[in-house]
Amino acid sequence: MERVGSISILHVILLSMTVIGLKNHVTILPPLLIHAGRDGWISVFIAAVAMVPWLFLLVYIHRSSQQASLGDWLLPKIGKVPTAIFRYVTAFFLLLMAVFTMAETLQWIKSTFLPESPLVLMILIYSILCIFLASTNLQTIVMVNVVVLFWVVILGFFVAFTNIQVKNYSLLRPFVEHGFEPVISTLVYRHPVILNFYCSYSSNKM
Repeated sequence: MERVGSISILHVILLSMTVIGLKNHVTILPPLLIHAGRDGWISVFIAAVAMVPWLFLLVYIHRSSQQASLGDWLLPKIGKVPTAIFRYVTAFFLLLMAVFTMAETLQWIKSTFLPESPLVLMILIYSILCIFLASTNLQTIVMVNVVVLFWVVILGFFVAFTNIQVKNYSLLRPFVEHGFEPVISTLVYRHPVILNFYCSYSSNKM
């Protein structure tokens, strides 16, 4: 089996499935339903088509860099100072995304099945677990992901099949009932904090 570093392509695919699945359910679906409603699937479809040029850009970078690290690839092209700026900005962005992801995940856990649990305790447990996995190695992370993803898939299919009897696809119509503005506005994901500010601003205007 072809390998990427110390893990296989299969492990990369399984990690991507977990990240995409949880990110969609926990982070993207609530604001998408708030602003696009029953037309949310249209914004997802348009966004997927719009991402095709970005995928070609990723393929171009992958082939041009010959699998070198992005920092080493940029160094002879844009210079030492811009490369350093790029590295620090990227590190800050990833740290910010980690903070947002933790906040979103804990908010989802607290609102779904642990409403009475102290938030400080949940943050402590979540942080210790993340630090422990990050301090081990990549193989440990992918193995834990395999176990987690197995139960996510099993429970996901269970929920999907048990809800078939109550699904009513006719509720998707009428299409674009409120025009294309909600569809266009949800093409780019908004963080829940921004969504709350946006909703408050809109209600104050009304």
